[in-house]
Amino acid sequence: MGAENEDVNMEVEKPSAKIDEKPPQEIDEKAQQAIEKAREMVSKDSSKLNGAIALLLESERVHRLSNDTLETSALCAAIVQLCFEQGDWEALNTNIVLLSKRRAQLKQAVTKVVQAGVEFVEHTPSEEIKLELLNTLRTVSEGKLYVELERARITRIIAEIKESKGDVEGACNIMQDMQVETYGTMDRREKTEFILEQVRLCLLKKDYIRAGIMAKKVTAKTLAAKDIEDLILRYYLHLVEIKLESGDYLEVCRCYLSRYEAKSVQADEKLYLQELRLAIFFLVLSKRDPMQSDLLHRIKAYKTLEKLPAYGEILKLFTTEELIRWDHLREGYSAELSSLVASANFETDPAWETPLQDRTIEHNLRVVSSYYSRLELQRLAELLNLSVGDTEERVTRMVSDEKALWAKIDRPAGIVVFGNPDSLDTVLNEW
Repeated sequence: MGAENEDVNMEVEKPSAKIDEKPPQEIDEKAQQAIEKAREMVSKDSSKLNGAIALLLESERVHRLSNDTLETSALCAAIVQLCFEQGDWEALNTNIVLLSKRRAQLKQAVTKVVQAGVEFVEHTPSEEIKLELLNTLRTVSEGKLYVELERARITRIIAEIKESKGDVEGACNIMQDMQVETYGTMDRREKTEFILEQVRLCLLKKDYIRAGIMAKKVTAKTLAAKDIEDLILRYYLHLVEIKLESGDYLEVCRCYLSRYEAKSVQADEKLYLQELRLAIFFLVLSKRDPMQSDLLHRIKAYKTLEKLPAYGEILKLFTTEELIRWDHLREGYSAELSSLVASANFETDPAWETPLQDRTIEHNLRVVSSYYSRLELQRLAELLNLSVGDTEERVTRMVSDEKALWAKIDRPAGIVVFGNPDSLDTVLNEW
């Protein structure tokens, strides 16, 4: 047992982790004498550690019951420091728990003990001892708001250890318990990093619903901050993965557009061109709505598109009131779009051909409805390059499901009628 202690001592002598004890002039003479006497006892004979701790505990009790904050904190700090210096990790864990559970223990003393324990973590001789100390600190800090910051940091270290061992679910579960968005003592960068770590672990676990909930903890004020742009860029990549799973291509487009507009991205031409390509790609795949239409015309006006002629042509096709031939679109841009998807390194490559064909047909239907009030179903099928049955299905879907078109189909006559009829108020006013 003595040899083992010597080995541990050799491991601990390298680091110089020493918590900040209050200067002698700030604590009374009795407390200072107790600390000095305890250190002297241990320095002469390391086996007297328990006796030195007993001496300090007695002095701590007197000052604690007298509500002497400085003295109690200094004595608690001295106890855990002695355990650390002697390499007695079992005694360290025991005394951390003991000090935190003492009757009427002061918050400042518990804070001092937990902060000291966090500093000692990186100097532990083995992973087993490290985990034991971390779990002790996490147990002690549970439910104590005044050490919430230290508890969050401890939890993150435990999660990293679990993940390194392949226990992603365990790491994710332990991180989910921390509501760091409410912590006033944590600075913005650390808080954002913690939330992004929660999102990342949820994505590794394929829990996209919870990942989306976690991502919402990043506020608009945080996204507008200039000093954490690197974290914001990472946030948008996580959001892309979440939105791709739900098929919300318009939100994916907005994520890439936000990345494109970032200052650090604009400094790298290759990077910002890639972000703009992806933004246009997912914008074209998005279903038609006022925001999608607005983004189409806004991005079309970007001067950067001069460097991306193929994507400028795609935007022109979808913003011009002319029919698009699907076979020509596929032949002309399939290689470029496939290359773009391959270079983006998605977790799972999005299936883009079918959505793009759907958007092309929907565009063509809107164009036809703007030029014709009545049209034979057979002729409409020819214009859309579809069969009569598929054409009828597409028109029905846009009218009933998506509410994106007003039309009626006269099946016996084989005629499609376009145009939204005037409301009763309009007819009355005209009359």
